[in-house]
Amino acid sequence: MDRGGLAYETEVYRLVLAPLKSTTPKFFGAWKSAAGDNTWLVLEYMEDAKLLRDLHLDVNTEPQPTEMGLAARWIGNFHAGAWIGNFHAANQARVATGRLPFLNRYGPSYYAGWARRTCEFAGRLNRQFPALARVCQQSGELLAPLLAAQPTVIHGEYYENNILPRERTVCPADRESAAIGPGEIDLAALTDGAWAAELVRQCEEEYLRARWP
Repeated sequence: MDRGGLAYETEVYRLVLAPLKSTTPKFFGAWKSAAGDNTWLVLEYMEDAKLLRDLHLDVNTEPQPTEMGLAARWIGNFHAGAWIGNFHAANQARVATGRLPFLNRYGPSYYAGWARRTCEFAGRLNRQFPALARVCQQSGELLAPLLAAQPTVIHGEYYENNILPRERTVCPADRESAAIGPGEIDLAALTDGAWAAELVRQCEEEYLRARWP
């Protein structure tokens, strides 16, 4: 993911999140040094909140929906607008009309970078799994659905270590990787890892209900 830095994140809070009044750590302001090489963000202290990764999640014992399910619902609302009525239409319209020009945008070259880095990081595993190189070479075709998807504003790093559940609400943090792209990328990030299949399925169902009610 491309991380834009604190100056970039400041603009995300000011121009993307503030008008939406969604559940996110409150943004009080930012300070930038005279030289412009140092930026401080002043955000709400999330008392009693815990990282999603630190919560014990079990769909068989937790009240429904689980905290992870709520996170999926929140990100669906963030993309689709079910959280505050017509948010989906408003957010997509903002992207379509170019009202958020400062945001990074996912495109063919960005996705090609995913494939290139996968092969580079695999190193000697490329010899053990020769099919990996072929998959990377065909990435343009395989990733075509991402280019065809309706673009919206995405979190960019919607992993469990960036999500703060508190009192049955969800407050995502860390906006340096916010961008314009397909919302399904955030859902994939949320469900990444060794989660139980039923928990992943619940997250997908929560997301679908929120984004396409």
